[in-house]
Amino acid sequence: MPNTEQIEQELHDHYPRPSSAATDRARAAVMQAAGERTRPGPRLVPRGRRRPILVMAGVVIALMAAGVAIAVSLLNVTPPRFSSAGGWHVGSTPTHSCADLSRGRCVMASAWASTVPYRDCPNCVPPHKTLATLPPDGIIIQLTDGRERPAYGSRGSWPTRIRASQVTSGPFEGVPRTNLSYAQLVVRSPHDVEHFLFIWFGRAHPTARQLARANAELRTVRP
Repeated sequence: MPNTEQIEQELHDHYPRPSSAATDRARAAVMQAAGERTRPGPRLVPRGRRRPILVMAGVVIALMAAGVAIAVSLLNVTPPRFSSAGGWHVGSTPTHSCADLSRGRCVMASAWASTVPYRDCPNCVPPHKTLATLPPDGIIIQLTDGRERPAYGSRGSWPTRIRASQVTSGPFEGVPRTNLSYAQLVVRSPHDVEHFLFIWFGRAHPTARQLARANAELRTVRP
């Protein structure tokens, strides 16, 4: 037998109940339909069959209201994309739900831009295979855009700008090479899109030219 309590709990967690306004509209429609049976007019439907029809109509209206509430409750985010101009290797993924969560709780989409061919999974941090081939002047940008309930991260402008003071020099856990540096940022845009950003540089201290090139590529990201 199905575990009805578990099913009810999952529905409650993943799909919020319809708003009181939607419920009131559905109730009013049912009451209006019920009141119409007292109005004079031709009996197109036998009296004995009117009540089941009205009940069915009320159920359909209530299900429609619930369906609208469920559809509205699902989250969505437009996959980010970088420009491939200037020798950048770019790619992106479709939008999908976050691991172990429904689309009513969390969705995400990832993109990358690298000055060398990108060899890792979209959101592999650190990107071991690509870092292994990254020259001193090389740059890797990893970006994941998401929406979740509740929203996460501090609000800020997007696209952002990387400054030298935000770059960490030295080894990263799990990465054998030490001659690299990286910047990690989380920015929530005014539209509640969360931007999780990693930028890797092929030397311990990126040059001004590297920072300028990384920021120029960040400005191309859409949306």
